[in-house]
Amino acid sequence: MKKGFTLLELLIAMVVLSIGMMGIFTLVRQSLDMNDYAKRKLNLLSRGYERVILTLSEKKTLEDIITDNGTTYTYKLEKHDTGLQGIKECELKISDSTADMTLFYYER
Repeated sequence: MKKGFTLLELLIAMVVLSIGMMGIFTLVRQSLDMNDYAKRKLNLLSRGYERVILTLSEKKTLEDIITDNGTTYTYKLEKHDTGLQGIKECELKISDSTADMTLFYYER
C-alpha cells in the first residue's frame, strides 16, 4: 500500500486554493481602490475648506477653475436664502476628473 496523494487529488486541491486566492485578491484590490477614492475625496475636501476660508477672509468669489499639478479643479458656488435675516446658506461644489464633493456653510 502506497501512501501519498494522487495527481488528481493535487489538481483538485490546487483548483480549490486558486479559487480562494482569487477571492482574496479581489477583496484586496477593492480595498486599494476605495483607499485611493477616499484620498481623492479628502483632497477635494481640504481644497474646498481652503476656498471657503479665502472667501470669508478676503471676500473673493469662489466660482473658479484651477489647474494644479496637471489636475483641473472646478468650484461652483450657490447661495440660498435661509429665511433668517442676513444669513445665507452656501453650497460649494468641488470636482475634478475623478471625484466630486459638496460643502455647505453659512455666511452673513
